[in-house]
Amino acid sequence: MAVAGVMLLFHQLLLLFLLLFLSLFMATATSSPIMPKPDCPDKCGNITVPYPFGFGDDASCYREGFQLLCNHTFTPPKLFLPNISIFEDTNGRS
Repeated sequence: MAVAGVMLLFHQLLLLFLLLFLSLFMATATSSPIMPKPDCPDKCGNITVPYPFGFGDDASCYREGFQLLCNHTFTPPKLFLPNISIFEDTNGRS
């Protein structure tokens, strides 16, 4: 009886996975990909930033919710998440 229950659960999970896969496949196959403009910056210091992430003043260089900040006051420039404060411990503690 336990084996039959495990097999039923396995088949249900397999069906759920196939339905999820097909729904994701159909959603991506019917929508056209959104790409950034060719002149969008893609490097901040020594870090390459792939689309959909991006930074800069042009909102078409990144998807909504994927904006990053490149702070050029550092050498090399540093990449940050917007609206998040990062504090550095100047006392040498980890």
